[in-house]
Amino acid sequence: YIEPNCVSINVGLSQRGNYICELNNASDESPSSSDLQSKQDYTHLSIENPCSSSPCFNNGTCQAGYTDKGFRCKCPLGFTGVYCKKACSFDFEDGIGGWKMTGRAFIYQPTFGDNPFARSKSAQLQGDWWVGGAEKRPNESVPAGGQHPDGADQPHGTLTSPCFRIIGKNISFLIGGGCKVNEVRAELIINNQLLVYIVAEKPLRRSFN
Repeated sequence: YIEPNCVSINVGLSQRGNYICELNNASDESPSSSDLQSKQDYTHLSIENPCSSSPCFNNGTCQAGYTDKGFRCKCPLGFTGVYCKKACSFDFEDGIGGWKMTGRAFIYQPTFGDNPFARSKSAQLQGDWWVGGAEKRPNESVPAGGQHPDGADQPHGTLTSPCFRIIGKNISFLIGGGCKVNEVRAELIINNQLLVYIVAEKPLRRSFN
């Protein structure tokens, strides 16, 4: 069904002998099911509730309807994915699937390994994956050293993370790039407002309250 609020139907004969079909937003599994009353000569049919199997993980809320599979999971803060299985992570070890991209600067990201090392300049990365707009090594089988075909400094674009909650008084970034704030920077946006931006002449870690 397409309408999520339609979860059961009543079918019966009217006094004129015509069939009546009533659409309901409650079923025998709804919290208010005890308020339902039987109606003579009517048949009540409820949908098979896909949420009864508790498909959502990590305290995600299952909502029947909305999607082709018959339900959707509303994930709590810190988790994402169809079933809320995936913890929100910003280290790029699992790709950038949850990030919103504009422009061409990040179309070959994330980058595997220390790709610039093949050009005699290390990225000083942590882990196996990172984001470098000038790089083009989207998987391990691609030879190291490749750069964005548009040129190292030409591509433009943005890469925005999913929403996350800052627990505590501090947050740290590891960023490398240029020192021109109008060209390369990282931004911290809270409630759709830009609060902090960071630039770096060389890779370094900066913290702020």
